[in-house]
Amino acid sequence: MRPTLLLLALLAALLPTSVLAQATGILDVQANVEPAWVILDGEPAGQTPYLEIVPAGRHTVTIRRDGFEEYSETIDLKADTSIEIRANLVRVEPGLAVTVDVDDASVALDGKEIGVGRTVILDPAPRGTHELTVEAAGYGEWRARVNLSPGVVTPVEVNLRGSLGAIAVSTKPDGAMVSVDGEQKGEAPIKIEPLAPGAHGVRIDHAARSTVLQQVVVDPGKTVELNTRLIRESGALEVKPTVADARVLVNGVEIGRGKVAIENLRPGTYSVRVTAPDHTDFIKSVVVEQDKSVSVTARLESFQFDGGRTRRLAGGPPGGEPVTKKPGFWAAIGGGVGAAVAVGVIAGVAASQDDGGGTAPGTNDQQWQRPPSDVALTLP
Repeated sequence: MRPTLLLLALLAALLPTSVLAQATGILDVQANVEPAWVILDGEPAGQTPYLEIVPAGRHTVTIRRDGFEEYSETIDLKADTSIEIRANLVRVEPGLAVTVDVDDASVALDGKEIGVGRTVILDPAPRGTHELTVEAAGYGEWRARVNLSPGVVTPVEVNLRGSLGAIAVSTKPDGAMVSVDGEQKGEAPIKIEPLAPGAHGVRIDHAARSTVLQQVVVDPGKTVELNTRLIRESGALEVKPTVADARVLVNGVEIGRGKVAIENLRPGTYSVRVTAPDHTDFIKSVVVEQDKSVSVTARLESFQFDGGRTRRLAGGPPGGEPVTKKPGFWAAIGGGVGAAVAVGVIAGVAASQDDGGGTAPGTNDQQWQRPPSDVALTLP
């Protein structure tokens, strides 16, 4: 028995006796676009896909959908039989299909919202050129002009992520609190987005495990996967800057300002960086051992030129006192080869100030003059 006839028999078994007294058949209507309205003998009967028991006899079946040509067909339905109609509706108006690469994106056409989500379809859509706007929290706004032509569905793919990226953090065990750049984001497993490309400090804290500090680099349009196994072993780290409001970063993760301490830090080697305006950065590598505490005193030196502070510099003041005249210079180079180099510098400067100019090594030419900038270095 055909499936439609079997269905008819089933439906007949459920119908009241008064209905069975009438000769009936089954009408099965489907269309190439869903849903479409089914009009039976001029009266709305339902939407496609349509499968119903109807009285036997001649009927006019019409399928309608906005933006498409109407489909109509006359059928002669015999008792205890079924008729299938497969309507191919021809599009006459435009359609618009927008796909977005983030969740909860709002899509608007000419300033009027037409939907929210990763996929938004407007069918039919108005003909002509329109302004399409797509926006999502944290990702900004995307705008473009779209031309919607009759009979055509215009697909638009919107990349709101653009140059932004993300970090996906999972931990064993789950439930650790994840912070990025000093801001708590939630418990692992978690995906943090959007994030600007570049380095970001990730801190992972768990009540029964040691704290993890890690710096990750996010690439444009990509997600960094960070899978971390948390351990119970821990040590302690204390950082004491000489500047009260100095920023303290450990492994690129800012842990506070001024004197800070982490009592439950995962053992390992860490890079400590302390920075403050108008001061040189303090950078030191430290080892945190299990059940031990390590303390770091960060001495920050300020730059004071011409009686006032300047911005933080890597070297001496432009056009200022030569670095060789600073007491710290000689203390820094110490003895040995450094001392020999220093003696050579002094000798070279003295030679360059000689009235006769000196003689080039290996020649008796008395006309040769040492350039004023020439410095001779003598090594042992």
